[in-house]
Amino acid sequence: MSLRKIIPPLNDAYAYQAFQLLRILAVLGIGIMLVKAGLSRETVSSYELFIFWGNILSFFWVMGIKNAAISYFPTLNSEQQKTFFFNLFLILQSLGVLVIILLGMFSRLKGFQTETFNKLGFYLPVYLALYAPTVLIEIMFILNKKAKRMLQYGVFIHLLQFAAIFFTISLSFELKDLFMALTLWMLFKWIYTVFLLHSYSQWKFSTNQIMTFGLFCIPLILHMLLGNGMEYIDGLIVSRYFDTGQFAIYRFGARELPVFLVMIGALSSVLIPIGVQDAQVAAEKIKIESRKLMHLFFPAILILLFISPELYRFFYSTDYRSSAFIFNIYLLIFASRIIMVEVFLYAKHQNKMLMWVSGIELLINLGLSLLLMNWFGLAGIAWATVVAFAISKLVFILYIYKKYEIAIHKYLDIRIYLFYSIALYLSHFMSLYLWNA
Repeated sequence: MSLRKIIPPLNDAYAYQAFQLLRILAVLGIGIMLVKAGLSRETVSSYELFIFWGNILSFFWVMGIKNAAISYFPTLNSEQQKTFFFNLFLILQSLGVLVIILLGMFSRLKGFQTETFNKLGFYLPVYLALYAPTVLIEIMFILNKKAKRMLQYGVFIHLLQFAAIFFTISLSFELKDLFMALTLWMLFKWIYTVFLLHSYSQWKFSTNQIMTFGLFCIPLILHMLLGNGMEYIDGLIVSRYFDTGQFAIYRFGARELPVFLVMIGALSSVLIPIGVQDAQVAAEKIKIESRKLMHLFFPAILILLFISPELYRFFYSTDYRSSAFIFNIYLLIFASRIIMVEVFLYAKHQNKMLMWVSGIELLINLGLSLLLMNWFGLAGIAWATVVAFAISKLVFILYIYKKYEIAIHKYLDIRIYLFYSIALYLSHFMSLYLWNA
């Protein structure tokens, strides 16, 4: 089936989706390379901890500010637009410095992950300070409609990241050298960010612009924190209650296939503007396009459920085969993700509803993780994510039906969905039985 029949060319949006896919593939490729290079599980886990802490300390405010900037910039007049990127750079850089100051303060508190921070050493705060402003690269390319250049940059920067790690492990197996390579790679991105600012912005400080945009960002930052925070809370739970070697096992398994996220995200981007104009038309299109995605992805998932342990053994090693069983649980999330009810929430500007349900989902996920890990270990934490995400979808479905009278059968082919979902769960438990027989 042609991808063009599922997702039409999206110009800048499509380029950005491709950029995100390259980023995820680079992370996966580096993880495989580290294992294949013969690094110990503890070293790989420490590398993953570096990336994990870099993300957990910045993801919500960086992503919230990025999403706010993309929607805020078009509302500015031409004079305000000329200075916006420079002032946004100052906001991001200041927050990056503030975070490393807070990190230094908390790392000195008794019992606050002292061993973890000792492993990460000097490089993590430098990495964080450099990372925050580099999100401007994506923002400037998107808002200036530089789709081709963004894609070229994505290919180059992620190949450079891969090459930096490859040459580092070829010359040295020292953990600090891996951290240094990542930090130097981020320094290159920071320098390129400053270079682009010369092309796309006037260097003029504006207190009013900084304050106004800062207030505009707050709700979206909270939404990102609540909606995506559980991934990092799960990581904290694993690092707190399981040994260091188990952290890499969980991180390599606790991920959805990036192609699912990219394809569904791209489709949603196309359908939201349609939903603003006519929710019924959007519902019909969602039903048609989601049916195509179900026929494409559900069979692929059913196959993956049975072969994933061998794939993990081949791409990583026998030590990481147990990551496949975490991965198989995460594959079940697709049954909820394919229900694209959020399109209506975004189209109807129900941002508060999105925020509150995200908060409820996080609390359910946290409670179930702490409960189920006592019975099922790492798998219990993964199952908590599946259940909490499904509950949030159910709340959205009921809300949209009650408030706008848009029933689920209008935007989802129930018959096909139930057939594939039942097959998915049966196959999951069957594969679990076969691999543990």
